[in-house]
Amino acid sequence: MIRPDLRTRLLRGEKLAAELPASRAGHRRYVVVLGVKGVPSKDPDFDAAPWRFRVSRYELREELLDERPGLESLLDYQTEVVDEGAIDAAVARLASAPVSLQPAAVVDAPY
Repeated sequence: MIRPDLRTRLLRGEKLAAELPASRAGHRRYVVVLGVKGVPSKDPDFDAAPWRFRVSRYELREELLDERPGLESLLDYQTEVVDEGAIDAAVARLASAPVSLQPAAVVDAPY
């Protein structure tokens, strides 16, 4: 279950992440959760629109950590968009192991 303080961060548009063991030498692997809405932020209905959550997993070369890599740089990329009640299950599926989510900046998850 996502801690209440982390849920608040998600609802402010912040990413949560956890680092996973990489499957390749010289790479880093992450699972990331980000709140999304189906309307642009300037839309008058933005505040009323329900939150959904994009849960992604990817691996990338360590030298790309200081850049904003494009999707073409991400290996083993998988993503799901889920409702709040399904976040934990989606994270478990994509991580394949128990993880502790943190703000993405803490774990240096660039994407």
